[in-house]
Amino acid sequence: MAQTLAEQLDETETAISKVLSGVQSYTDEDGHTVTYPDLLVLKNIRRDLKKEINRGDRHRVSVSQF
Repeated sequence: MAQTLAEQLDETETAISKVLSGVQSYTDEDGHTVTYPDLLVLKNIRRDLKKEINRGDRHRVSVSQF
């Protein structure tokens, strides 16, 4: 199932918080190693998501409609 922009932004914010606290990677419940991108990449993703959300808000489109 596709994620909404709001869900993507939440995940990006969580990843930024993890990287800032020193967690660059972790092992998920299936045993797969997940590595976060570096902080600059995450901040760029956050910036782009916020632009998309704001663009939708200007046109009175709900974020869930993206």
